[in-house]
Amino acid sequence: GFLPPNFRQIQPFANDTPVEFSQLFDPLRNEPLMGDDNGLVRVLGGGSRAVEPEQSTSLSVGAIVTPTVLPGARLSIDYTRIRKTGEIISPDIQRLIDDELLHPNKIVRAPNPGDPSLPGPIVEIDASLINAVGSRMQAIDIQADYSFSTSFGDFRAYLVATRQLELKRQYAVGGTPISLLGFRDGPLKWRGNLGVDWTLENLRVGWNMQYFHHYSILGAVENTFNTQNVADQGTERIPSQSYHDIYLRYR
Repeated sequence: GFLPPNFRQIQPFANDTPVEFSQLFDPLRNEPLMGDDNGLVRVLGGGSRAVEPEQSTSLSVGAIVTPTVLPGARLSIDYTRIRKTGEIISPDIQRLIDDELLHPNKIVRAPNPGDPSLPGPIVEIDASLINAVGSRMQAIDIQADYSFSTSFGDFRAYLVATRQLELKRQYAVGGTPISLLGFRDGPLKWRGNLGVDWTLENLRVGWNMQYFHHYSILGAVENTFNTQNVADQGTERIPSQSYHDIYLRYR
């Protein structure tokens, strides 16, 4: 796979109005982000003319089973694996600060005349789009259908589900791949729906359930901003959820 950046991804813009980021943490100074003399930080965002095309390799393997001993039944299983390099992403600001040495010129600090051995406060952050080193994704898709007829009408039962096995992203050379699975900035481990349809002459009745696996409200990397999210939400995890739809049609 080969995907060049689109126009928006190469169009930078500067936020000329500094913003307050006191919820972020500066590990080199071991304190919350202080900013300039007014406690503000200038942030650059949008696209970047430095981004390069994404490239990927993918593998898909699947099987379909239609057993003769159970007419009307069908089962399919598909496995997908994708390896991407140079993925274009919007970097997490806290992660840029944590990996400052791995992202040259992304963090601008003011001088610190009081203690030259201590880095000065951060006054500017370049959070425009970057090419991540790469990401890995694996998933399994399952689909099952079973249709049969009786003297009481026609029935159809179905199930569609996706199991996300892996989504890891490496943001910088030398950095550790970070698993996004089950976090607010990543995919769910499980999601799917199942249902039953019943048709009798001009009448049709159906039930469908959608399922969403539980996930953490934290980002994949723990930081003080995420800790505040937990305090705001009142819990670290959103529980799994199911939604049911029932419909009836008469023609």
